[in-house]
Amino acid sequence: MLESRTVITIRQRKNVKSKVRTHLLIGVACLNPVDSFSNFDINKILRMAGLYPNDFGENIMVTLKNQLETYIVDVRDVDERFSNLKGLCDLSEELVKTKKYFNYPLVFPLVKFALLLSVAIAKVEIDFPAMKLIKSELRNRMDDGFMSNCTRVNGDPKQNMWIIKSEGLVVAESINYLK
Repeated sequence: MLESRTVITIRQRKNVKSKVRTHLLIGVACLNPVDSFSNFDINKILRMAGLYPNDFGENIMVTLKNQLETYIVDVRDVDERFSNLKGLCDLSEELVKTKKYFNYPLVFPLVKFALLLSVAIAKVEIDFPAMKLIKSELRNRMDDGFMSNCTRVNGDPKQNMWIIKSEGLVVAESINYLK
């Protein structure tokens, strides 16, 4: 009986994590300025911000909603400098150039967060295959204590080359993890 409850709890946690990831990615997509902010959806952006109650409490969420309503009219309908942006990086640059980040002090951190999240996802996608290789093939040849002290000190994701050191000794070098 206890085992089945544990399995259900693990499944519930996975479902919650999946929903959180989905809300984050949808929120980021809603901030993207491509096609004149065609994906902009205030409710979905608010749902993403709501995942961070320490940063966006109830009172701040009301202010954020008001800022988002004003922001989208400003950048989509009023200011033509925002009409041909190609992504979040362009959006953040234009917000700084035009000093509109002062006008939208709650929206701008969400744009920065969306940029950071995009970079973090890309970094994980680059690093995960290398770590999978290291934790499987190399770990099979070494004990856990040895690998726990290993750190990646140099990596070139374009060439898929990695140097891994443990306690100053090179453990693995020039691993091509796509083979």
